[in-house]
Amino acid sequence: CESVMYQSIPAFRMVPPSPKQATHAHMDAMYYHQPSQVNFWLPLSRVGGANALWVESSEGGADFAADFAALELEYGECARFY
Repeated sequence: CESVMYQSIPAFRMVPPSPKQATHAHMDAMYYHQPSQVNFWLPLSRVGGANALWVESSEGGADFAADFAALELEYGECARFY
């Protein structure tokens, strides 16, 4: 690899507790992110089920909504995904 690009100011997203979904299901490609972009998620507490980040298991599945699954992490764990 001859060069590495990175976001100079990382995105910090705070999602307060709520019974409602924080955002709609989407893929980074919908917002014109680079196909090779790597995401890291480091929650500040244990997460799972309704309070987890939901990610698509494979790009462009036939049933878009059914292809998402929760990233369940313990305190101190970090997830890397594309």
